[in-house]
Amino acid sequence: MDLLKNIFKGDKVIWIIFLCLCLISIIEVFSAASTLTYKSGDHWGPITQHSVILMVGAVLVVLMHNIPYKWFQVFPVFLYPISLLLLAFVTIMGIVTGDRVNGAARWMTFMGVQFQPSELAKMAIIIAVSFILSKRQDDEGANPKAFKYIMIITGIALLLIAPENLSTAMLLFGVVFIMMFIGRVAAKKLLLLVGGIVLIGAIGVGTVVAIPAKTLHNTPGLHRLETWQNRIKGFFDKEEVPAARFDIDKDAQIAHARIAIATSNVVAKGRATLYNAIS
Repeated sequence: MDLLKNIFKGDKVIWIIFLCLCLISIIEVFSAASTLTYKSGDHWGPITQHSVILMVGAVLVVLMHNIPYKWFQVFPVFLYPISLLLLAFVTIMGIVTGDRVNGAARWMTFMGVQFQPSELAKMAIIIAVSFILSKRQDDEGANPKAFKYIMIITGIALLLIAPENLSTAMLLFGVVFIMMFIGRVAAKKLLLLVGGIVLIGAIGVGTVVAIPAKTLHNTPGLHRLETWQNRIKGFFDKEEVPAARFDIDKDAQIAHARIAIATSNVVAKGRATLYNAIS
């Protein structure tokens, strides 16, 4: 018992939330991996792989938890420039070699381990923003220079992430914005930032919809233009596609979700039943 207390020391509520999220992720992966199950016929492959990764991650969390927090403030010093270099490298390699996964150059392999450099950038930015907000505080809130520094380091990373993974860039910006709000950055600056983002977003959406995708699909930074157009049109276009015209290969996730809904009741169907329904 004492050993467990020493390992899982700290806020018990946070540990409980962490463990619950791990369990939920197993269920989510089990549900979302229907495409892999359909293609391979291996029902337990994705869930086994995810469980192993979770166990390795849990060990890393425990080890990191036992490192004095003051050491984390030095992480962005080397992690931020490294992540920028890796993001630039992946983007350039995608342009030069055309090596992309699902139309995006997000992944790279190091010593047999595949990862996304944007994950390193997210970690570096969040730690850096936390450090800036903690060090530049006065009686009236965050120092005005804090906002400038945060926008610079965040903006550079987002410019490298957005062309290949726009949704990740948007989520990361949202996290940084919430951190600035909690960190007492002046409300005027935040409102001006929101106004600017809304204006740029409206212009961007209009431009994306208006430009013919096929004419720019080979342009660096705009190769995912067609994907953005389809998602915008899919969001505003609520027309239901008849079952006879549904493309199960092109819209596999939607198709599998509808199959699961159509073949289940109050009690959900199991993976084997879903696999048989798809087959």
